[in-house]
Amino acid sequence: NSYTIDFGDGTILTNQTGPVFHTYVSPGTYTVTLTGIFKRIKFFESSTTHKIRTIQQWGTNEWASMKSAFSTCQFLNVYATDIPNLSQVTDASYMFSSTLGSTPVSSFNSWDVSNVTNMSYMFAGGGFSQPIDNWDVSNVTNMKGMFAAAIYFNQPLNSWDVSNVVEMGDMFKHAISFNQPLNNWDVSNVTQLNGMFWNATAFNQPLNEWNVSNVIDMYLMFYYASAFNQPLNSWDVSNVVSMHNMFNQAIAFNQPLNNWNVNNLLYCGSMFNQAISFNQDISNWNIVNSVDFIDFLNGSALDVSNYDALLDKFVALGQANKTLGAVGIKYCNVADRNTLIQSGWTITGDVLHEDCELGMLENDVKEMVLLYPNPTRDVVNLEVEDGLEVKYITIYNM
Repeated sequence: NSYTIDFGDGTILTNQTGPVFHTYVSPGTYTVTLTGIFKRIKFFESSTTHKIRTIQQWGTNEWASMKSAFSTCQFLNVYATDIPNLSQVTDASYMFSSTLGSTPVSSFNSWDVSNVTNMSYMFAGGGFSQPIDNWDVSNVTNMKGMFAAAIYFNQPLNSWDVSNVVEMGDMFKHAISFNQPLNNWDVSNVTQLNGMFWNATAFNQPLNEWNVSNVIDMYLMFYYASAFNQPLNSWDVSNVVSMHNMFNQAIAFNQPLNNWNVNNLLYCGSMFNQAISFNQDISNWNIVNSVDFIDFLNGSALDVSNYDALLDKFVALGQANKTLGAVGIKYCNVADRNTLIQSGWTITGDVLHEDCELGMLENDVKEMVLLYPNPTRDVVNLEVEDGLEVKYITIYNM
């Protein structure tokens, strides 16, 4: 197999079978034409890829791979109205990554990508914004970072058959314009959803129909997803191991999660850190395997009753030597909090609520110690009979 390349300046190389290099004598705009048989294209010298400006025609060449084909060709515009022959292509990863030019024609939607299995980072960091909802992606297994930082992309994808996809991590990370329905997707084979909507600041679509029962990683999934506030309580997260930073800075999110089975959860640090709207009861959670709860609730909106219930659950689980971040959270459940401290817990940032009601139980020497009022709040008065030695007084929230 060989090809001919015409550099448009009078230089024509024939019978080429490998990479070619060319230096133009004079600055200018040149049309480069390739004919013959060549399986793939890639521009190796990253310092000059910005000089590749347009694709005018795809031709009839049968491509074998599109991996990194136009990666970092940052000013590339696709004007070709014909369709590339991708029938043998399985790898389209990084094909247009960091390609910031526009794609003013819509022929993309007619591409045959039915044999592609890898679309990871295909449009990452680029300016792509064309419809591709007609694509047959039924054989794709990897969509990791596919639209990561594709800041203009906001096209429908709900009709895609993603039933064979395993990897969706970072798929819409930093895709700040994307806000399209995805609830029809069959994600039952997906194991990685980590960072999927990280900083996807416009996204706020239902996902409650998703079958996430095989997912292992959800860490950073809605990190900085500032608009997202959709029900997720029906999700089967029983196989998830990592949820750290999952709703960190998801400032609008406030949905029930009490039905979640988190028995296999190991990592949940910063899960609700600065989730300033989140105020839900998660005391049903059996977080029996978690390594730690560092920054778990910092800056969230958890109220006294929900936090007290969570402290009670932590005591019931019988764990020891954990770190719990609860900056700005208020409690009244002094007894359970003290029990955790005595079990080696380090709890940071929470404070006793100023309006806690304290119920008092008087001991057997009640004729010598008078407590009033009982029950009480704010202030408790104690009168001790002269001559009575008081070693300690314990006040419990009843």
